[in-house]
Amino acid sequence: DVDVDARTLEVLEWGTLQQALVERCVTYRGQGLGLRCLDDAASTQKEAEELYGPVGEVMRLGGGAAVPLHSMVYMDPIIQQVRDRFPLEKEQLASVGESIEAIVSVEEWLGDIKKKTGVDTPYLLDIGKNVRVHPELKEVFDGAFEGEELSKTKFPQLARLQKKIEGAEKGIRGQMEKLVNSQEMESMLEHKSV
Repeated sequence: DVDVDARTLEVLEWGTLQQALVERCVTYRGQGLGLRCLDDAASTQKEAEELYGPVGEVMRLGGGAAVPLHSMVYMDPIIQQVRDRFPLEKEQLASVGESIEAIVSVEEWLGDIKKKTGVDTPYLLDIGKNVRVHPELKEVFDGAFEGEELSKTKFPQLARLQKKIEGAEKGIRGQMEKLVNSQEMESMLEHKSV
């Protein structure tokens, strides 16, 4: 535990504290928040404790590695793309799925943090009180990927569409091979491969 007394506050280098905080952040958004969190420099010990409180709790839990934070995508551009009715690429969907998994793991971790660790974490619980994933969104992304591909079990319509595409591709290839191997084309083509 670190006691931040009045003298420490007088000489505290906020930039150094910011940098130390950022180095413990594993996500892009977390680093951004870490850089900004002390911009409004605390003028009292109480304000400093409120700013440093969550960091102190994480340290009492064993440091940044103790918090189940996984890589998350910055969601604002993706949300705007959906609002603008543009479809998401597979990689973007995968990123959203990973972010949802990360939020769910933090939500579950916060749910029984006291029981598992025995550490009081009022600041973290206050920050996390609104960390919730909508059940329908969670259900959509649960098992949505098999490896790096969208699950054909979860999305049977995708499997049907892919079968149709493969069938059309075979049909086109077959027609091209017939055309290339026909007597009419024999003298016109140097290479006969499709």
